Amino acid sequence: SIIKTINSQIKKFSFEIRDGASEDDDGQVNTKEDKHSRLATFYSVNELVFFKSIVEKVIVSSEGFVCENNILQARERIGARVAQEFLDRLILDKWLSRTEEKCYYLGPRSLLDLLPFLRSNIDSSCSICSSLAIRGRLCPKCDSKAHFHCLTKFAKNRTTIDCPHCGEDWNLLD
Repeated sequence: SIIKTINSQIKKFSFEIRDGASEDDDGQVNTKEDKHSRLATFYSVNELVFFKSIVEKVIVSSEGFVCENNILQARERIGARVAQEFLDRLILDKWLSRTEEKCYYLGPRSLLDLLPFLRSNIDSSCSICSSLAIRGRLCPKCDSKAHFHCLTKFAKNRTTIDCPHCGEDWNLLD
């Protein structure tokens, strides 16, 4: 594929193009993890600690998102106004995405750049495409998870969708 060809050429620069099938965008990531790459950030130490706490809250939530009031209550060493401005920056920089209800979930940049961390800390994959599933629809019986877009694609021209794990009818209208 063209992505494999490009990756073979940019690998020497410690970059890689990854496909984010379950999220908004594709992107490039720095695959080198050394003291210099860890220092190459536009965020303060307190902001990074705050971001890490957000990521941890998102990955332990069953819904795959955390609402703003829970995020702002958990902030440490960062004022409310600064925290809100930082959340806005994280959205602009695509580290986070926000729903209309002001709930935050991992943006495409987080899903691409933090993939090794997420895979080692989350035991949840889409029951249809097998890629990492942080946000997804849970089977009403066995709690297996699938991306909504995978379910929608899978449901095309079908009257019901049966869970690949338990066979339960997966009602998309819920």
